[in-house]
Amino acid sequence: MVITELSLRCSRCSHLRLATALLCWIAATGAYAQAPSASAPQAQTQQSSFKGFDVISVKQNKREDSGMSISNARGTFSVTNTTLTVLLMNAYDVRDTCVFGVPPWAGKLRWDVTAKVLDPPAANKDHPPSQQQENADYEAEVRNILFERFGLKAHIEEKQLPVFEMVAVKSGVKFHKSTAPAEKHGFWLQKFGEFTATGVSLSSFAEIITYDVGRTVIDKTGLQGDYDLSLKWSPEEQAANAEDSGAVDRPEIITAMQEQLGLKLVSGKDPVKTLVVDSVNMPTAN
Repeated sequence: MVITELSLRCSRCSHLRLATALLCWIAATGAYAQAPSASAPQAQTQQSSFKGFDVISVKQNKREDSGMSISNARGTFSVTNTTLTVLLMNAYDVRDTCVFGVPPWAGKLRWDVTAKVLDPPAANKDHPPSQQQENADYEAEVRNILFERFGLKAHIEEKQLPVFEMVAVKSGVKFHKSTAPAEKHGFWLQKFGEFTATGVSLSSFAEIITYDVGRTVIDKTGLQGDYDLSLKWSPEEQAANAEDSGAVDRPEIITAMQEQLGLKLVSGKDPVKTLVVDSVNMPTAN
């Protein structure tokens, strides 16, 4: 997909992948492990089967009118016009405000990346990978790029940060458990100021809206199971597009959640997973 300003995202998993991170960055659908450095422990996530790319090309993108694009076909990963911050967000499944220690150029300079496995293994159609395994492999791919070409050394650290706790209002929530078949669960779609989902958990919904409210959202509703959700609001950061989209008369997202879903966001502080960058360099020449 090629995007000038990403306004659409869709996922079958609780992790948000690159499309959501890109959306957050404009305000990141979709990365691979390497042995830790002896001098600086690398951040660790879910075990991955990814072994590393054979070829990685990184070039600075200086085209002012270039949109963003993502491709992750078997054996080849490419992303156009992205920043180091977005890559870090996807490699470790954290939002931009939870990344610390990056240099000033991390969110400014944009890069085109193409990475390939010259002899990728054949797909196992009888035993396809689980969504969890696909997520782990995706993160490992992006980490491999960061380790090999940006010289990244980083670690995960919990910090007490401002959060929103998502709770049900006293009168009760305004949505119901999903009655869709199990194979239809986990699908969600978001475009400018509109969100719809079929069979998603409230913890997944909390993770998704984290990128819209500017603070980590933690599900404190105590409600289990999968739900069908629909929400419309007026995004402040894209007010210039509101008249064309019909969103100009809608409430902002926190008010919309309370009115339309019966969910309230309460300010608090909680331990939050963050990524601390120990060192990172400008990419070496190809």
